Amino acid sequence: METVPVCSLCKQAGTTICYCKKAPSVFCLSCYNQHKNQDSQSLHMANYIENPNLPKRVPEYDMCFCGSSTQGSCKFCRFSVGDKRRRLHDSQSVVQDQINEMSNKISDEMTRNLTKIEQFKKILIEIRQKINSQLECVLQKISAKIVDLEQMIQDIANDAETARTADYLDESKYAQRLIKDYINSPRMNTSFQLELFDYQINLDIVLESINNFCHFEKRSLPSPSLSYFKPKSNICVTCSLGRNETLKSEINCAENFKAGAAWCTIAEQKYFYCGGEGKGFSNQVLLILPNESSVFTMPSMNASRSYHAILYYEKSVYVFGGTSSVGRLKSVEKYDFERSQWLYLPSMLQSRSHFTATSCNKFIYIAGGCGSSTIEKFNPIEQLFTKIPINLPFPSYWTLTASSGNSILIFQGNICMSIDTRTPNQYLKFNVENTGGWWSEIPAFAINNTLYFFKKNTIACLDIEGKVLTTIASVL
Repeated sequence: METVPVCSLCKQAGTTICYCKKAPSVFCLSCYNQHKNQDSQSLHMANYIENPNLPKRVPEYDMCFCGSSTQGSCKFCRFSVGDKRRRLHDSQSVVQDQINEMSNKISDEMTRNLTKIEQFKKILIEIRQKINSQLECVLQKISAKIVDLEQMIQDIANDAETARTADYLDESKYAQRLIKDYINSPRMNTSFQLELFDYQINLDIVLESINNFCHFEKRSLPSPSLSYFKPKSNICVTCSLGRNETLKSEINCAENFKAGAAWCTIAEQKYFYCGGEGKGFSNQVLLILPNESSVFTMPSMNASRSYHAILYYEKSVYVFGGTSSVGRLKSVEKYDFERSQWLYLPSMLQSRSHFTATSCNKFIYIAGGCGSSTIEKFNPIEQLFTKIPINLPFPSYWTLTASSGNSILIFQGNICMSIDTRTPNQYLKFNVENTGGWWSEIPAFAINNTLYFFKKNTIACLDIEGKVLTTIASVL
């Protein structure tokens, strides 16, 4: 008997399975929308599922040009079907609202932290006042005892001096009684000492107590990490970039990872993994969560490919070129998370493999690779490729493309070209360490003027200012 999917909330017929949590959840369409609205901080990735209790969906031939959904229910576009220039988003207001929302959340969190700091400072002032008050009280008591002791010592000294001229020794006075006992006692040749007080100060205990009375911890910001999925195994190597810590773990996947696969980060510690080659070329797509050692199967790509470029941009995953059983590819496709579907896009101007893609100023840039020596710029809104009239130093060579500010950086051999996207006809060249091909399974990304990427079984970084290439960790 066929199992009928049931919504986890209303227990009605389920149509959608969401992967935002460790355990996938099934929803009907209404409950899925409610689920997304209630948990806006998670990344919701849904697969539509056929339910035998519901009418079979018909193909949506009026799909919106932006690829989000049908024209009638598209959340982004407000243009007619015939308008081929309709935009990916209806305006910047949607993105701006999201920016404002997140900025407000960050500001609220920083305000909360500052308030907590002010409270802590007040507590420290009160503690200092209490410690000073308590210490002053203790010192006053000790001072009073010292005054009494000084007076007693002075009285004994005076009595001893008086005994020199007195007619008799007054035994009521300690010093004179002591003198009389000394006169009347046998001579024992014993030394005479009169220690009236002693003191001992253990400052270490006090200081240790003060040092340990408060535990103050300055927490570091969340450290970005980078995960490498070792081909022909199920091993994942995760490197924490802020602390340079490396952790190896096994991912619970049905098949080993493939050579030539590419992946990108779609959220912290959530990787979109696709393609590769083993016994054949693959179009398989996985969502991998290294922290949980878990894998979810996503809809397969339209074309099998390996050594391709991948990029997560504006809530979609773009895949460019690569190689397959028919040779190098110039086909491009995009994965839309809302529809859980791959969409074909216009092809690149040239076929290529072993290259990476990067985004800069609302455009996607690809350069070089095996089979090509050109630089192309892709407009995601117009869905159009244009050629940038700059020749690369090496034709048909493994190439890494990254972005930094308003510039894109193209690495080939021992040459790096820096091209300002605002004036693309002008560029700078500088030498870098020549370590062979520059292909990375993951798009290079920059943190504080440092590029991070994979290179020859290592996690590497490049100081953009000093052009110094450093190996962070080996992934062998």
